[in-house]
This record gives sequence, C-alpha cells and structure tokens, in this order.
Amino acid sequence: MSPLQFKYLHKLAGHRVLIFGGTSGIGFAVAEAALEHGATVILSSSKPARVENAIQRLKDAYPDPNFHARITGYPCDLSIAEKLEEDLHPLFNQATENRTALLDHIVFTAGNWVKFSTLEDLSLEYIRNVGNVRYLAPLIIAKLARSYMKVADTSSITLTSSGTHFRPPLQWTAICGFLAGLEGVTRSLAVELAPIRVNTVYPGSIKTELFDGWPQDKLPELMDKWASQNLLNKIGRPEEVAEAYVYAMKDSFATGTMITSDGGKRIK
Repeated sequence: MSPLQFKYLHKLAGHRVLIFGGTSGIGFAVAEAALEHGATVILSSSKPARVENAIQRLKDAYPDPNFHARITGYPCDLSIAEKLEEDLHPLFNQATENRTALLDHIVFTAGNWVKFSTLEDLSLEYIRNVGNVRYLAPLIIAKLARSYMKVADTSSITLTSSGTHFRPPLQWTAICGFLAGLEGVTRSLAVELAPIRVNTVYPGSIKTELFDGWPQDKLPELMDKWASQNLLNKIGRPEEVAEAYVYAMKDSFATGTMITSDGGKRIK
C-alpha cells in the first residue's frame, strides 16, 4: 500500500516566506503558522534586536533543529520614505541568498504607532508620516518583488489593512484614506503582477503589542468597548487572524481579494 499523500496539509512545505513585521503580533503568529506548515520563514523588522529576539522566541517554541534551519531574519527600516527602495534591495538579496533561493510568498503586517489628528490639525508632514509604512512601503515592496519571487500562481503577496474606513471613528481621516487606498492597490497589483497573487487581510481589533502604546489606565475600558463592537463580543488573537494569511498563501486561485477576520464587526 502506497503512503498516504496529503493534498492540503503540506501546500506550504518547502516554500520561502518573507514576513515584514514578523517579529511581533500578527506577523509573528503568521511566522509560527508558516513554520508549522513546513515553510522557511524570513523575519524582518526595523530593529536588529527585535529580529534576533523573535528568531530566538521561535527557536524556543520549536526546539527541533529541523525547524531552526528554516528560521532567519534581517532588519529593514520602512519608515523613511526616501530610502525605502535603497534599503529594501539588501533585504531582498539576503532573503533570497542573492536570488539563488527565490521567495514564494511575501506577507506584510508591518505598522508603526501614530497619533490621531483632528481635521483642523492635519499637516502634510503628518499625512506623509501616516502613509510611509502602511501605504508607501507595500507599493515599493511590490515594485521590487517580481525580481525576487517565483513567478507562478503558487506565489503570493498578502498585505494588511483594516476595515476601519467602512465605519471611521473621529480623528482617523488621514489614516482611513490610506487604509481604503490599499483596497484599490491590491486589485491593481493583482492585475500587474499576475500570475503572482495579491490579497489583503482586514483584521478587526486584535490584541498585539501595539496596544502597549495606548494609555494603560484606559485600556481595559477601551478593550471592552472594541469587543462590544463585533458579533463575537471579544478582542481577536494574533493566532486566530494568522489563519487568514495562511489561506491567502495556500489558495492559488485567490487574488485581488480582501479577506476579513473581524469577529463580524462590519455587519453588527
């Protein structure tokens, strides 16, 4: 009797996955999931210490040497718009071993803490800063990606946005503009980069390290408020929404789509 062949479980086995923002939160959970599915993960974040720490955390969580051989990482600061392309080339060369080991997937979960602004206080500098990581970086990454990826429908780029622009709160005008813009960018990139697939995940309120930037005395009240805004009455966990990114990588017929994991917030 021939050995059992799995059609679904091992779809990512042997794939190379570069994760921007992979050292914490959703990105780190995606790294864990990709490892468990047999992929090689390459983590990237702005600070070398964060990359080293995340690599060690993964090795501690998965002590098998076979897992360790599939974990690497390199720093890259995405916050300086004028240097984005200049800084991304070395990262891509490291991640692909100078293009001898092309990428199968790029996952973009990077984000930075920004203050909210009233409409009256908006400035061009503030608007640019809001969009550097969330909007400009994915565009430049996509521009360079084809030279460092396998050009096939099994390859994918998965971006991260938010459904906040569907029901925007006060002081989110500039941020919502970029969030909504990523939807159009996703569809356009899917056309331009085909057969490489491009999709975007819309997470809801997910408990990540970004919550550390909120006033801690008000955080429990805020979390209760955000939980009450969705049908499941809870804050999501990174390991829950990570499944959406795994799906985007595995489904080689999905492109140009927005995948929502928000506890039903949009329909409540």
